[in-house]
Amino acid sequence: MSVWQFISSHRGEILAATREHLILVLISMAMAAAIGVPLGLALVSRPRLRSAALAVASVFQTIPSLALFGFLIPLPFLGGIGTRTAIVALVLYALLPILRNTYVGLTSIDPAILEAAEAMGMTEEQILFRVRLALATSFILAGNDCCGDWSRRPGHFYLSRSRDGQRRSHSGGRNSSRHACAPG
Repeated sequence: MSVWQFISSHRGEILAATREHLILVLISMAMAAAIGVPLGLALVSRPRLRSAALAVASVFQTIPSLALFGFLIPLPFLGGIGTRTAIVALVLYALLPILRNTYVGLTSIDPAILEAAEAMGMTEEQILFRVRLALATSFILAGNDCCGDWSRRPGHFYLSRSRDGQRRSHSGGRNSSRHACAPG
């Protein structure tokens, strides 16, 4: 059977798995951004929190996707193998690039720009939203781009086993290849 014959004969199943995969990644990226960006904002002014948060996020990055699923499955809230477990794992993987890039973007702003904003009479809130976040947006979006790529790999592993418990072909999970967005 050729590849094209396989694709045409399993078109419905491939489309359903692709749709499910995209939904998992989009939900997990939205949740990771909702956690990571505000936490990144908090890291700028709290050095102790910065060290702890980046250390915890870095630890989750070192755990291979299969092992992380193994750690999460026995937790009572998650309820074994399923969508919730996959989303939690994907959120944990996506936190580090969002957190790190948000922090770097906010702290790499030239102090003269912040001083000029303050001299213009802007409040702290205005400086945050009109200056800091505006200038850090490219860094934050780069973190979201990396987490989207990282999230697809363990999500693919989840999809390869989720339907009937049988293993389907997959790319090998998150640690199967080196990526340009790898932490370092």
